[in-house]
Amino acid sequence: MLVKCADELIDDKEQLQQYLKDIYTIETERYSLQEAEEELKYRIENAGQAQVQERVESYYTYYFKEYLGNLKFAFILGIGVTALVFTILILMDFLTNDAPYWIGTGIGKITILIAIVLPTVKFIQSERKEVGEYEVRKENNRKAVEEDKVRIENELAEVPNYKKNMNECRKNIVDCEEKLQKLYDVGVLFPKYREFVCVSQLLEYLLSGRCEDLTGYTGAYNLYEQELRMNIIIAELELISEELDAIKENQYMIYNAICQANYLLREVKDNTAIATYNTEVIATNMMIYNRYYY
Repeated sequence: MLVKCADELIDDKEQLQQYLKDIYTIETERYSLQEAEEELKYRIENAGQAQVQERVESYYTYYFKEYLGNLKFAFILGIGVTALVFTILILMDFLTNDAPYWIGTGIGKITILIAIVLPTVKFIQSERKEVGEYEVRKENNRKAVEEDKVRIENELAEVPNYKKNMNECRKNIVDCEEKLQKLYDVGVLFPKYREFVCVSQLLEYLLSGRCEDLTGYTGAYNLYEQELRMNIIIAELELISEELDAIKENQYMIYNAICQANYLLREVKDNTAIATYNTEVIATNMMIYNRYYY
């Protein structure tokens, strides 16, 4: 039940500012809790999922997966076959022909053979280097897998706490919505302006001294509509979140509220911090509510 009527509750500039501050505070809490709830839900749904794939194949299994059918592999295979053929031909010349003949043809074939064998030797050296590098990668992968297993265990251990905090966030979101409805029901704000972005901007006009009241030609309502038409301010909360740095100068109050929510998001993994915030929300909302109702 209302302690006083709206005109008695809000009858001067300071009381109007306090009223808008109270709404702004609870709107900020609700937005922050909604963001935290979504983050906790995401963490619960994705807890325990492996992020590092374990490599169990040997180097040669890995190698053939990578290079089978590759031109590099085909080229090296061709070199090996060619070298084998030339070696056989040289031996046949040596065994079946006179010395002057096989020496002449043999020198040519040996020259070609050397030209083939040298790249093959270089390939073998490169292959050994790749084997070593693969073993290093395999060991690093093993360590990464072990670290990922520890992360998975820690995440799964935190799931019960995440669920508890998410449920508390949901309860406080409902409480914020109920308290906001009660505050809006006081009847000071025109229904069109009873939402987060509008309240933040109206409060900013009053606190900054740009306006003294809500109504009239020089009032906050009129200034809000003017700046909205001139695209000086953004009314959609989703767009504001995407253009956060750009709105800092003209929409500081909503900027500050979103920054508070982002800070809470960074604290989501800290169960104590979220629990503390939920407790503070309950106390703050009750204090605000008692200003207008008993």
